[in-house]
Amino acid sequence: GRLLRKAGANDVILLDDLGAYRFARSLLHREAVSLVDELLSGGGLSHGLAVLDLDELPGMAGRSLRDLDLRGAFGIQVVSLKRDGAYVPDLEPGEKLRDGDSLIVIARGDGLRAVRERFA
Repeated sequence: GRLLRKAGANDVILLDDLGAYRFARSLLHREAVSLVDELLSGGGLSHGLAVLDLDELPGMAGRSLRDLDLRGAFGIQVVSLKRDGAYVPDLEPGEKLRDGDSLIVIARGDGLRAVRERFA
């Protein structure tokens, strides 16, 4: 890398360094990947990853997460919001949900059924 920098290169990417970096990242995130795998497969956990589509739940549109109290009332943890095709992971509790939004949540089946019955 030093010779390339002396020759005028601004950035040098060494394949050995890149491989080591990717391997280290995979080790750091192994537990997160394992959790997502279990949530998606139902692997013995009581909760699973689900999507609440506001087009199917019109009673949620125009309300905030704080007002809905999904966690307290239904045991549903919001992970992210999908709005206009983009994910919004840092949703503010007071932000109003809109038609077309989708909430990515971790929930039990009974909590999902209750939300769908309440807001459909």
